[in-house]
Amino acid sequence: MAQVSGTNTSEIRGEQLLQELKTIRAMEKNPTLKFNLIGHSQGAPTVRYVAAVAPDMVASVTSVGGANGGSKVADLLAKLPEGGIAQGVVVQAVGLLTNVIGFLSGKDPSQLPEVPLNALASLTTAGGAAFDAKFPQGRPAPGARAP
Repeated sequence: MAQVSGTNTSEIRGEQLLQELKTIRAMEKNPTLKFNLIGHSQGAPTVRYVAAVAPDMVASVTSVGGANGGSKVADLLAKLPEGGIAQGVVVQAVGLLTNVIGFLSGKDPSQLPEVPLNALASLTTAGGAAFDAKFPQGRPAPGARAP
C-alpha cells in the first residue's frame, strides 16, 4: 500500500504516489511496469492525477467511494469563518487525527506533510470541479454505479 499525506491537495498526494510508483519500477527493474490504482475518498482524485500525468504507468483506475467532484461535507466546513475558532478546532482535530494515523502507519511527517486546509480546498465542490477541469481522466460520470 502506498503512503501519501493524509491531508493535502490531490495534486501533492498524486505526486507523492507517482514517486512511490517510480521507486517500485526501479526496484523491480521494470521500466514499463503498469499499476492498477484504487482510490477511496480523496484517494480517487489522487490516483486520477497519476493517470493524467503518467498514463504510461497506469493499467487501470478504480474509484471506491471517491470524492470525485468534491464533497458537500467539505463545502460545509469551508463555510466556517476563516481563521475563526470553529475552523481552528476542525483543522486541529483533523490534523491530530491524521498525525496519529500517520504515526501508527510509520509515515515520516517531514516527507509527507499534513496540511488540512489544503485538503479542504481540494475537497470542496469548487475544488473538485477545478481538479476535474485540469484532470478529467478517470472521472466517473455523475451518478455512475458499478454493475
